[in-house]
Amino acid sequence: MNEKIFIILFICIIIGLGIFVGITYSNDYEETKNIERLEVRLGDKFDLIEEYNNKYILDYRQADLDKDNIVDDILLIGDKQKVSDNFANNMLVIVRNCANGKMYEYNLEGLEGYRAHIEISRLTNSEVPDILFTTDSGQKKKQKQFIILKYSKGKFEQIFDLEKDKGIELIGKYKDEYIAEIEIKNLNKTINLDLKDKKDFYQKNNVYDIKNKLVNNEVKIQSKTIDSLEQYVFEDNTNGIITTQKVIGINRTDILDEIKTVWKIDNNKLTIISIEGQRCGKIL
Repeated sequence: MNEKIFIILFICIIIGLGIFVGITYSNDYEETKNIERLEVRLGDKFDLIEEYNNKYILDYRQADLDKDNIVDDILLIGDKQKVSDNFANNMLVIVRNCANGKMYEYNLEGLEGYRAHIEISRLTNSEVPDILFTTDSGQKKKQKQFIILKYSKGKFEQIFDLEKDKGIELIGKYKDEYIAEIEIKNLNKTINLDLKDKKDFYQKNNVYDIKNKLVNNEVKIQSKTIDSLEQYVFEDNTNGIITTQKVIGINRTDILDEIKTVWKIDNNKLTIISIEGQRCGKIL
């Protein structure tokens, strides 16, 4: 008798578990079954918002931006003269919340160029990922543009700004004896670089004579805009960013130094922690 009761109880437990699992699966399915995934092809016209029907899809990514365990759609769109063009301007980012199907937009003011690109990364120390946008000029100078956005629950905050966050700004001039005098404008600091290792190059290009005297006073030294931006991990395992800039002399092949700047991001605000160059040494 006890054995029969045990078997009946065991069967009831199995049936109960089956019902529970079925209900759980059914509830999960009800939450997600109405969310239709986007079919996106780069280069196609954007047709999800009528106002932007003339813009093109430049790049597309997926990531859980709301920390709700549902992957969202991130689209970078912009204007092009014709379909085959690689250059685009007037760019916007569209985030489609795949939990409710709503779309949110943000104007990436000033961002333009070739090879527009989205990267999902951990550049700040928040629980949700950051969105990094990159373009380049497509010219010999290869100037790049960067914007970092934080998105959460339909709201955007721009962390890295094209106008404000330019890194170091320096100007310089050549002096006798192959010396470059460089002034770092935003730090009010001057550094002298010894360029004797480039003696043959400068004589060949008529910057110095054989007596080491400067013969071309018109040549100026300047810094390029930021040409790379990557994640930086501090010793305490918190995140920041590191940017690089080149110091250019008489032409684009005359690279005097590469400056690395480390930035800390706290409460979505940028602070420069250190600046260092291969020739210039520790600047900050």
